[in-house]
Amino acid sequence: MMQASNPSQSAHTLGSMDGRPPLSLSIVLAPIIYEFEVFWAFTWRDWTTTIIPGTMYAIAAVRSLPVTLPPQFIALGLGRTLVYLILLIYTFTSSNQISGVAEDRINKPDRPIPSGRISLQGAYIRWYASTGAFLILGAVEGVMPWTVLWVLLTIAQNFTGFGKHWFTRNAVFISLGTLCIMQPMWVQFARNTPREWRWVLTLSVLSGILFQVQDFRDIVGDRATGRNTLPLALGERSSRRVMAVLFALTPLFSSVVDFASGYWGYGYGLGMLYLACRILQGASKEYDHQTYMMFTYLFFCGSIAVRMMFP
Repeated sequence: MMQASNPSQSAHTLGSMDGRPPLSLSIVLAPIIYEFEVFWAFTWRDWTTTIIPGTMYAIAAVRSLPVTLPPQFIALGLGRTLVYLILLIYTFTSSNQISGVAEDRINKPDRPIPSGRISLQGAYIRWYASTGAFLILGAVEGVMPWTVLWVLLTIAQNFTGFGKHWFTRNAVFISLGTLCIMQPMWVQFARNTPREWRWVLTLSVLSGILFQVQDFRDIVGDRATGRNTLPLALGERSSRRVMAVLFALTPLFSSVVDFASGYWGYGYGLGMLYLACRILQGASKEYDHQTYMMFTYLFFCGSIAVRMMFP
């Protein structure tokens, strides 16, 4: 007499005959991890001028309030601002590196496109996607004017002659761009006051002037691509003297407009004088890059950190 087959045994047998690989968590996570790695490769050089100071400014806005907000409200708000900043910097760096492949092959060959990590078409897809998501989030968060202005500045900076000249490249774009970064962070939690407007406008104007220091490290690539930066317009030696004087005078101007005061003002002044000396002594691309990074830590992140700790 035939024995009845066991259903569980039959299912096991059929399963063993299936040649498809089992679905695992790694298959789902791998594309996400890869995209984060690509995002990091595109943006890591710019975190100290966007994501880090922007997040600190959002915290400063929270701490400026006369009432204490619920922790879950603060956490949710900071999470949204972080996503906003991530999309903001991704839209800029992806388009900047799309238009600057030739320069990056000289100055920064480790970037995703010149290194061959992703194709130019892949970079375009990521730029379109991040820009679309950024505009949607700006509309949802009620900061659409600043979001649209950032996108327009990004296109002008990276795809027109706007980004070829030292004045529009730094004085205009960085000044307006700083406002586009900081204002959405502040208004998510607090209202603007005349004193706050004066402080953030001072930060923006000084940024547009002092960020010229970044161009000393990229002279070779800028010359090869026809970019008219301050070192190429005035000559390296003369432009170093000009920037050193501007850095040395910045603490005096900052104290007059109440941008930096107290013990922080003294430390800030000494730091800016030290950077002025480094600018005059710059003799290599690596040295000038270190000077630029110190500047972003001291001036940009440092100024906002003081606002965050002592609102």
